[in-house]
Amino acid sequence: MLAILMIPLMWVWSRRIFPDDKLGAVIASSAVSINYAFYTRTTLGKFDTDALNIVLFWAIGFLLYEFTRRSGIDRFLYLGLALLSLFGLGYWWFPAGLPLGLIMFFFFGCSIILPSPKRDKWLKGVILGGAAVGGVILVLAGFTSVLPKVINDLLSPYMQHLTLIQGETKSLFPAMGKTIAELQSLDWKTTMKWIAGSWFVPIIAVAGLLVLVRRERRTLFFVLLPCLFFGIMSFEGLRFIMFLAPGIALGIAAFALKIVRPVAFSLFDRASAATAMAVAAAVILIAPGTVHCMSYGLRASFDGNMVLVAQEVNKKAGKSAFVWNWWGPGYMIENYSQRKTFIDGGLQEPQRSWIAAVPLATHNYTLARNWIRFFAKNPMAITYFSRLLKDTEKATAFLLEALKDKNKLSEVLEKYGLPKTKRNWAKFLFPETEVYLVLLSDMLTHGSWLPIGKYVPGGPDMTKRSPFTPSPTKKSW
Repeated sequence: MLAILMIPLMWVWSRRIFPDDKLGAVIASSAVSINYAFYTRTTLGKFDTDALNIVLFWAIGFLLYEFTRRSGIDRFLYLGLALLSLFGLGYWWFPAGLPLGLIMFFFFGCSIILPSPKRDKWLKGVILGGAAVGGVILVLAGFTSVLPKVINDLLSPYMQHLTLIQGETKSLFPAMGKTIAELQSLDWKTTMKWIAGSWFVPIIAVAGLLVLVRRERRTLFFVLLPCLFFGIMSFEGLRFIMFLAPGIALGIAAFALKIVRPVAFSLFDRASAATAMAVAAAVILIAPGTVHCMSYGLRASFDGNMVLVAQEVNKKAGKSAFVWNWWGPGYMIENYSQRKTFIDGGLQEPQRSWIAAVPLATHNYTLARNWIRFFAKNPMAITYFSRLLKDTEKATAFLLEALKDKNKLSEVLEKYGLPKTKRNWAKFLFPETEVYLVLLSDMLTHGSWLPIGKYVPGGPDMTKRSPFTPSPTKKSW
C-alpha cells in the first residue's frame, strides 16, 4: 500500500515541471504505475521493502530538485528533508538503501555545472570530492589489508550486497545472487516489456525526457541520469526495472505535451484538437504497460496457513526469542510473529545465508540445534573466530566440529589451538537461547537452501547442482 505514495509525489513533481498545465500531472501520475516490476513487487500481499524503496529514492530526487530550483531560505528545508529521506531509505532498506540514495546526491553534485550560488557550488564540490574518496575506498576494499579494521567492518555489508547483486562472491561462501529471482537478468525484449509494456514506449519516453532536458537542464541530473543508471542496472537484475517508473512517466507526459501537442496545433491550428491529440498519444503509450500489468493475477506471497504459523510464534515465544528461517518468508514472519528473524530479504549476503542453511540441510540434529542456538545469539561469530584463528575456512571448520558435541569441546579446542582459559567456551558456544524454527512448505519447491547448507567452505560451489526435482503434491498435503 505504501507504494501508492508514488502517485502524489509524481503529481507534485509534474506540477513543478509543467507549471502551467495540470494535464502533465494527470498523465505522469497515471503512467507511473504501468511499470510491470513496480506493480508486481509492490502490490497487495507482498512482504518486501520495495513498497517504500522507490518512493524514498525519488523523493530524494524531487527534494534536491526543489532545492536547486528555489532561491529563498526555505530551500534549505528541502535539503534537510532530502537528507532525512536518505537516512530513512538507509534504515528501511539496509544495506542497499544508503548507497542507492547517495547516488542521487552524486547526481546533485554533478549539477555543479549549472548556474548556482557560490555556496551551492561549494556543497556540490564537497559531494563530488566525497564521491571520489568513496570510489577509492571501494577499490581498496578489495584489499582488506590496506584499510583499517574499522573501515573494513563498516564497508563489509555494503560490499557483500554489491557482490550479491552481481551474482558473484569473493568470499568462501556461495554466491546467493545466482539463487534470487529478483536479481536475475532478462533479455532485452523482455526488459523493455517490463519497463512499459512494449519496446517502443521507453524509446518514446526517452525522447520526451530529452526535450524536457533541453527546456530545463536540471531535469538531466534528477530524472534522466538516474534513469540511465537504472536502465543499465536493469540488465543486472530485474528488481531495478521498477526504479525507472517515474522517469518513464515524466517522459510520456513530456512527449505528449511538448512534442505531440505543438505538432498537432501546427497542423490543426486549434488548441482543443491539439490537446485531444496529446491525450490520445498518452493513452496509446500508457495502454501497453497497463495491459501487461493487468495480466498479472493478484496473489499473495504467503497464504493464511503460513501467517498462522508466525502468529503462533507470537503467542508462545518470549519477547527476546528469535526465529530461525530461510530468507524468503523473513519479512512476513517478523511482521506477524513480532520476533527477530535470523535472515530476511535484506540479509542474504553469502556468509549469513550459509549459516542459515547449514542446520536446515544437515542430518546431524544435535549440530542443527546447537548451531541455531549459538548463531541466533552470535550472528557475527565467524568473523570473531576468523580473527582468532587467522583463517575463515578454519573458523567454519572449527564451528562445524565444536557444535556437534559439547562433551568433546575440550578436544576440539586443543585441535585448533584455542586457549581453554581465554573464556568460558562451553557457556559461549552452547547458550540456552530461545529460538523457534519455522519451516514452510514452499521450501520444497524453492530448494536453494539445500545445496547452500551442504556446501563446505573451500569446496566446490554446490549451488550449481539441483538439490532435488520438485514433484506435484496434493493440496491437502
